Amino acid sequence: MNPHQPLCLALLDLDNFKQINDRHSHAAGDEVLKAVAQAMKSVVRDSDLPARFGGDEFVVLFPQTDAETARQICDRIQAQVRQLRWPRLSAELEVALSVGIAQAAAGDTPADLLHRSDEAMFRQKAALARR
Repeated sequence: MNPHQPLCLALLDLDNFKQINDRHSHAAGDEVLKAVAQAMKSVVRDSDLPARFGGDEFVVLFPQTDAETARQICDRIQAQVRQLRWPRLSAELEVALSVGIAQAAAGDTPADLLHRSDEAMFRQKAALARR
């Protein structure tokens, strides 16, 4: 990784996704995943690379982006997802994301960057659980 240009990776995980599948069906869960992906796509910049990572997790690679800018974009993604409404599924359904962001450091491998963003995401989930 080029230490002269910042690079960040965000890991985004849908909160309580299993409950959505269990209460509303896997088809509803698929609808939620598609809507979240579209919300992400509507917020990220052309230079960013969002992708589904697996299950209920997404990643966004932010080239030439420092951690503060990546955080601002992720905050907008979270806000966009919170605004989604689900009248066909349940009027009271709320969907939220936990996010972990890591900025690449000299000598990092992609696995290092993913590991740190995963740890940061779990810290956010733990903080939300304590509320």
